[in-house]
Amino acid sequence: MMLLTNRLLFACIAAATAIFSVAFLVSQTYVLALLGVVIGALWLYQARNNTLTSPAFYFLAFVLFAVAGCLQNLSTPLMLVGMTANLAAWDLSRFYARLHAETDIGLKTVLEKNHLQKLGFALAVGVVLGLIPLLISLSINFIVLMGIVLVAMLIMRRSMHSFRSAPHDEA
Repeated sequence: MMLLTNRLLFACIAAATAIFSVAFLVSQTYVLALLGVVIGALWLYQARNNTLTSPAFYFLAFVLFAVAGCLQNLSTPLMLVGMTANLAAWDLSRFYARLHAETDIGLKTVLEKNHLQKLGFALAVGVVLGLIPLLISLSINFIVLMGIVLVAMLIMRRSMHSFRSAPHDEA
């Protein structure tokens, strides 16, 4: 099943690379488009050959691409999807490195299944929360907004705590 993590990792790197590079190409920012392709190709090459030294470097590079895209008024939902693919690729590359060291095949399968489910849930919630401000326009007092953010953070913290403490099936 580790093959699934590997395939998802490659797909996420390729998606982030394509999204940012094509967006910069369309906006005629050719240097950033080329840089996106080069950095994405290096990340794919290192991930494929298991020589990935620092996924944080690649993650940060694509975060900077998203910031540059937003500063150039590129499509915000597109930047959100690109960042989601980037975040997933970063997480999967770190998880793959930890999973690769595990010797018990049964445990690998359980860990991978649990991790991919949690990652999928977190990414879906992140995209939905990221799209809400783009779809809804409200005029809210700053204090009320901070209260809503605080409540949302507490709910997410509580749900993640209960998610971690829930008994896991040992298939």
